[in-house]
Amino acid sequence: MPNLKIVICPGCGSEIPLDNRGCPDCGYTNSRAADGRLPTLAFLLEQPSYPEPGAMRLDDVCPAFLRALVLAAH
Repeated sequence: MPNLKIVICPGCGSEIPLDNRGCPDCGYTNSRAADGRLPTLAFLLEQPSYPEPGAMRLDDVCPAFLRALVLAAH
């Protein structure tokens, strides 16, 4: 079973602590969270996508994030 209860920064691909206020490496934050907290991969995968109401969007997702996502899913 893949471990998707981890946080990977969409901006730089770094794995960061669950308890975070955004990425300490590149400064990427979640504009939808008051404290900037980046969510777990499991949370991201449960969110609706456009055009559904409440769709979540990630700005400036880097290739390293996508690679880390694929590795976490294995």
